[in-house]
Amino acid sequence: MAKGDDYVPSDDAGFYKWEGILVDAIVLNAVAWGIPPAKVLEIQAKRTDYDAKYVLAETPATRTTGTTTAHRSTRITYEKYIRGFVKSFLAGNTAITVQQRKDIKINTGEKTGGSRPAIDTAPHTSIKSLGGSLMEFENRVEHDSSRASRHKFSDGVEMRWTIIPYKASGGGVPVPPQPGDDGIPTPEQCPNQHFSTKARFKMELGSSNIGKVLIGYTRWKNNSNPAKSGQYQTLPVIQLIS
Repeated sequence: MAKGDDYVPSDDAGFYKWEGILVDAIVLNAVAWGIPPAKVLEIQAKRTDYDAKYVLAETPATRTTGTTTAHRSTRITYEKYIRGFVKSFLAGNTAITVQQRKDIKINTGEKTGGSRPAIDTAPHTSIKSLGGSLMEFENRVEHDSSRASRHKFSDGVEMRWTIIPYKASGGGVPVPPQPGDDGIPTPEQCPNQHFSTKARFKMELGSSNIGKVLIGYTRWKNNSNPAKSGQYQTLPVIQLIS
C-alpha cells in the first residue's frame, strides 16, 4: 500500500477515485502516449473487475466478510499491476505533458543522476515478428552483441515510429519506402513514441496495419536531461505480414 508521499492513495476511497481518473486518461490518450491497444484493454478489464469488488465491499447491503476479503485481495494485485504499468508506460513517457501528469497525480519519486555524461552512441536494434502485428524489439549497446542490454547512462530506450502503406514503384515492383524518402517523417515528426526501461520489449502494432510498413527510430534516453540522450538509430524497414 501507499506510504508517505507515494503517488498511489493509501485509503480505499481515494484509490478508487484515483485509479478511475488514471484509467480514463490512459484510454483517452492511448494513441498520443504510444500505449499498445492490448495493454489499454488489459488495464480496462482489471479496472472493471476491481471497481465491481469495491462497490460490493462498500455497499452496506452487500458488505460481508467475503466481499471485503475479495476487495482487499483484488486491491493488492491491482495496485501492483498499476505500479508496473506506470513504470513501463507512463513514468518516462515524454509524450505526457506536465499538466497531464498533474491531472493523473503521478509522482513516481524517481531520481536520475544529473552528473551522467552525454550518450554518444545509438542502440543496435533488431526486430523480430512474433506473428501478425506483434513485434519484439531487442536493443544492445555497442560492446554487447550477444544479449539485450541497456546503456548504463540511460534511463531506457525510446522508440519513435509511424506506419505507412506499402506502395509499388512506378514500374509496378513493390519497393518499401525508406527513411529519407520524400514524405517519410524524421524521428521528431513521427506521431508515435514508446519508452521502455527494458532493452527487450514487445509491441502490438494493430491488426489493421497488416501489410503496411513500419518506419522507426530508437535512441538511448536520458529522462532528466533529454539533451544528453543518444543519437537516433534508424530501424530496418519492416512490412507487417500475418
